[in-house]
Formats: sequence, structure tokens, C-alpha cells
Amino acid sequence: MFCEETAFYHEGGYIMTKTALKNTAFFAALLLTAALPLSLQKEAQFSNTLTAYADDDEETYTEGEQNGVQYLKYSDHIEISGCDSSLTEVKIPSQIESLPVTKIDTNVGGFCAMKTLTLPDTLEEIGAYAFSWCENLESVTLPDSLKLIDFQAFEYCPSLKTVNFPDHLVKTSSLTFNETPWLAAQRQKDPLVIVNGAVIDGRTCKGAVTIPSDVKYVAAGAFSENNDLTSVVFPASIDHIEDNMFGYCENLTSVELKGSTSLAYGVFASCNK
Repeated sequence: MFCEETAFYHEGGYIMTKTALKNTAFFAALLLTAALPLSLQKEAQFSNTLTAYADDDEETYTEGEQNGVQYLKYSDHIEISGCDSSLTEVKIPSQIESLPVTKIDTNVGGFCAMKTLTLPDTLEEIGAYAFSWCENLESVTLPDSLKLIDFQAFEYCPSLKTVNFPDHLVKTSSLTFNETPWLAAQRQKDPLVIVNGAVIDGRTCKGAVTIPSDVKYVAAGAFSENNDLTSVVFPASIDHIEDNMFGYCENLTSVELKGSTSLAYGVFASCNK
């Protein structure tokens, strides 16, 4: 159940709670998925399960805008909530109002005209759908501070040829770079796409797959809808299997989990063999 009082007016602007933000993001994601062609809605279900809930320790924020970038100001950090869709150059600052910018929220720049994107060295998380469908975006350099890129964040960016990762593991989620030239080029090198100890994609792998022992993380939905996959061996270094890992892998017959102690939602959905 949603809380009734999620926003109030104070000193010339609205102050909203995290519940309001989560509720808004929930409905935005539903609308975005509903707008997709039916052929793509099946893929959308591989995204992390959306939930609406209220935090016990609610935080409030105020809204602001700087140089075409909208943001949410919390007590100790800034989250980017939107940008002017007509901008061709988007630069996210490291600080706003003397607070660090640590997160880019859901669907911030989707369908934008941006050609270049500059991310700050304070950024820790990029939200779901954040820059999907940006047709002109050609390259992105991920900062050293980054820890997570959520599902479909750069999906359907048809000009995205260059993605520069920091020299450490960055967690990704379902279809983060789906339908980009960058991912297509990585698959040509090796269908099991691994960056700094993280499997980002294995949806074009064929037959039996053994994940290398130095891999520490496998993205949610990494092998989903792969009907050419027959078996997968996970190393002991992987202790958790993310959402929808093998969803709709119709010919998968065997998975060996050497070190896994927990499975997330829908790991073997519609795997009937």
C-alpha cells in the first residue's frame, strides 16, 4: 500500500519522500514497458522485479535543476533525476550544492539527443533504463567510483560503439547493453562477454559453457532466451545466482553450481528440460 503523504510544499518547492520516488519509478517502468512492441515486452520481464514499498527510515529530498540536468537533493548526496532531452552534450557534475552526485535514477536520459555523456568520479550507481534509446550516443567512460549499472540502462543505443570500464568489477543487470554495437563487437571476440571478472552477457553462447574460475559475478539474465545453450558450469567463486539467469533457455539440460548458496527470482523460468 502506498503512503498518502509522499510530498509537501516547503519554502517555494516540493519536498518528496523516497516512497514517492519509488512509486513514480514503478509506474514509469510499467508505462515504458507497455509502450514497447509485443516482441520486446517478453525481454522486459527479465528485468528485476519491481516492488513498491515504504522505507522505515524515510528520507526527504528537494528538487532542483542545473544546466539542463534535474536532480534530487538529499541530506548527504545528490541523485540525478532527468535531463533536457534536446541536449547533445550531457555533463553530470561531481557535486551540486556542495553535495556529491552518487546516483543516476531510472529513465533519466532515455530517448535523449545526447551524443556525448560525461559521468562524474563520485558516481556509484546508474539506474534502470537510464540512457536507453539514445540513438546518437557514441561512447561512454564509466568512472572508477561506479559499482552498479542497472537493467537496460544503455539498451537500444544503436551508435554506442565504445564503453570504457574502470579497472575493477562493475555489476550489471539484465540487458544492460542489449542491442548496442559495443556488445555486438564483444560477442564477436567471445560470446561469453566478461569484463573485469564479471560476466555481462552469454546470450549467444552455444552448447556447453564453463565460466572461468576467476569470475566473481554473473549479471541477471545473462543467458536468458538462449536456445543454443545446453549446459553451464559455474565456478566456486559465484555464491549467488541472479534473477532470470536462464529464463526461456528451452534446450538447457544441466547447470552445475559449485559454490552457489542462493538463487534469485526466476532463475530457471520456462526451462523445461
